[in-house]
Amino acid sequence: MKRSRDQSTESPIRRIWFDQFIVPRKLGPDVDLLLTPSNVCTIATRVRQIVVVQAPLSVSSIRAQTPHSREIVSRVQRLYYDLMMPISMRRADRVVAVSEHLAGHLREAWPDSSAKVTVIHEGVDATRFKHAATGRADAGTSDPYLLFVGTLFPYKNVDRLIEAFALLKSEDGIPAGLRLRIVGRDPDNRQRPRLQELATRRGVASVVDLLGAVPHERIANLYRGARVFVFPSAVETFGLPVLEAMASGVPVVASNRMSVPEVVGQAGIVVDPDAPSELAGAIRRVLTNGALQTSMIEAGRRRIRELTWKRATDEFEALFSEVVSKCTPTASQASRTSGRTSAS
Repeated sequence: MKRSRDQSTESPIRRIWFDQFIVPRKLGPDVDLLLTPSNVCTIATRVRQIVVVQAPLSVSSIRAQTPHSREIVSRVQRLYYDLMMPISMRRADRVVAVSEHLAGHLREAWPDSSAKVTVIHEGVDATRFKHAATGRADAGTSDPYLLFVGTLFPYKNVDRLIEAFALLKSEDGIPAGLRLRIVGRDPDNRQRPRLQELATRRGVASVVDLLGAVPHERIANLYRGARVFVFPSAVETFGLPVLEAMASGVPVVASNRMSVPEVVGQAGIVVDPDAPSELAGAIRRVLTNGALQTSMIEAGRRRIRELTWKRATDEFEALFSEVVSKCTPTASQASRTSGRTSAS
């Protein structure tokens, strides 16, 4: 198996340049299959190609229902996606969607290519979280806390979570000293001040910790220290933090939108993410019911056994074999006995 070096970048323009101009130059005559994980195909190649679609806002029908999408996705990115997604659906040999919800959008938008679409869910490395040190030393406080992990895009609904937390703090029966810890980078340097101002206005600024981006080696302990993981995102094509929390033995309260219920399964509580009172009510149920906490943790452990990276790897390998087996061998290919794959 031959692979090209991953040269992904935060810059959309550089990513486009890499996918469309650098990758074709790297593909030699011995490459049978190109795996493109950046939502759109590489045009200037005749190599068979599998495209993985995972960014929700690459699909115009999802962007149309996403508040603030024009602030999140640049004009260049919108034009690129709207031009390239139809081409990709026609040109790709197979299209992998990371959730059934996303696959539904793709099939509806491009019905002529619907047979190409297959779903391979993402997974979680349970051992990374299972063996994290217990306790809350790395969390920076001995107080109990709720946890959110994710980039602070407006559609993640962290503002609704802060409002729900303010409602909780005003009620009896909530653990003394309960805090809300928010982990995630600020994509435009405007979200963190906005959330801090909201916490101040709702009277909970002293117990809301906006931690920013946290190194991967610290994430596991932050999960393990939480009483409840809350994921109120309204726009997701998967929702990997949900699985990470379950792998860490933490009950999950999450959004009932898009792919999130698909990931949660029967292992968590899903509610309307735009209703702070519903969020607060679900969190309260978990915090005040020990039996419910135990059952949710056990259900989460069962769920992560269904969604592993090993399963995803096996499904991708089967798909590689299926696509490569349909290739018509050239004279030079006929002499080779094994397929080779390049990932952009």
